Amino acid sequence: MILIKDDEMNKGYQLVGNVLFCTVIFKDGSIDSENWHPITNMTLYHQDMIKKLKSLASTVKGLNAPLGDDGL
Repeated sequence: MILIKDDEMNKGYQLVGNVLFCTVIFKDGSIDSENWHPITNMTLYHQDMIKKLKSLASTVKGLNAPLGDDGL
């Protein structure tokens, strides 16, 4: 899973399927991994977070893809 930390809001976000989840970031920078909750009232901020998480997931998937035979 890819996690985005919003240090200003003290929140961590991750996308599971098409559902955005949120949790608290503690003062030491760790996350409250026991209390993830789904975002039910989607704002433009949350929609932007989903786009960013999907983009990061796509990038990571591309980096982990096997290299094709380029005839070299």
